[in-house]
Amino acid sequence: MKKLKILFVEDIPTDVEIAKRALIRENINFSYQVVDSADEFEKALTEFAPDLIISDYSMPTFDGMQALQIIRSQPYYIPFIMLTGSMNEETAVACMKAGADDYVLKEKIRRLPFAVKEVMTKVKAQQEKQESEAQFKAMFENMASASCLDKIVYENGKAADYYILDVNPAYERITGLKREQLIGRKASDLYGTKKVHFLDTFANVAETGEPAEFEAYFPPLDKYLHVTAGSPKKGFFSTVFSDITKKKQAEQKLRKSEQLFRTLFTDAITPIFMVEKSSQTYIDANKAALEFLEYSNNDLIGKSVYTHTPPEILEEEKRIHTNFEQSRTIETQYLINGKLKTLLLEITPLKMADSELLIGIGQDITKRKQAEMKIEENLAEKNLLLRELYHRTKNNMQVVISMLRIQARNSNNPELTEIFNNMYNLSLIHI
Repeated sequence: MKKLKILFVEDIPTDVEIAKRALIRENINFSYQVVDSADEFEKALTEFAPDLIISDYSMPTFDGMQALQIIRSQPYYIPFIMLTGSMNEETAVACMKAGADDYVLKEKIRRLPFAVKEVMTKVKAQQEKQESEAQFKAMFENMASASCLDKIVYENGKAADYYILDVNPAYERITGLKREQLIGRKASDLYGTKKVHFLDTFANVAETGEPAEFEAYFPPLDKYLHVTAGSPKKGFFSTVFSDITKKKQAEQKLRKSEQLFRTLFTDAITPIFMVEKSSQTYIDANKAALEFLEYSNNDLIGKSVYTHTPPEILEEEKRIHTNFEQSRTIETQYLINGKLKTLLLEITPLKMADSELLIGIGQDITKRKQAEMKIEENLAEKNLLLRELYHRTKNNMQVVISMLRIQARNSNNPELTEIFNNMYNLSLIHI
């Protein structure tokens, strides 16, 4: 523990020794210096720099009241204990009024150590308070948020207004008002409003001591503020606030954007699905998607995307849906209440902060697929008919060829034979 530096102002060495012994008996660790004149006293203040002064009240050339007057004229504070052989009540009061921290009678020297401890404890507490106040002041002056101290104005027992007592530089920066415009002004006068904004909240804080925190629009400044209010003592309140106008404007834009997205999403005529990639389950769907799947939203959420996949293509669908690293378009089949439906899905992966989603925008091509199947069936029937006609024509042509061959052989007319041969050759082309 640091030694306590004590400056004794005393002209009797034995009295100094008695005081020293009393302090040592109570285990007070100290170093000391003794002076008995004003010059020595002032020199010791500079060179010895004492933590405590113990002075005799009465000496031939220099006394305790003179020493007390000198020390209290200094810009710094050193505790002072008056030590005297006798003292009446009036003298004691005079000493305390002059700035002495305590006084001890020499005949009750045993009280000196306790007086020293009490005074030094008081000084330490005062120093800590001053340091705390200095730190608070530094924080108050340098904090980014605006801060002010206010006092409630009461009329007929009710809060009617408040005075602004102090503000920090950030208050000036955020409000655009100078400190000299603010201090001592009523809020209603300062902001030119009949209604004092947030008065009920501030009055409750000042009266109950319960802190409050809120976000609100402040019309006089045309700003949104985040406000924290507390009360240092009854009838007073302090506020710390920051300008959150840009944040609020961004939130409003985001809400409008979300509302627009939700409207477009909900009312779109094409089915839209939102799927959690890792679990492959639905997390949202619009009206068109729910109508396509013949579901309500509450029943669909959390279900697997493969719930309506036809069993024969299930494994292939899982393989396709597993590796979506970029957008692609696929045809997906659904077996819903015994009906086979088809969607042409454009699926886009979307990375969020805590998950990955798949956004599917679909086009119901069930009717088109059914029409294509019908066309394919008709084409198959026509191909079958054509093949039948072909075979029948081929058989008939073979009969004709045979008859022409016989006629050509049996004819004695060269011109007729040539005609039959030409007809025979032409028939061979169509077989």
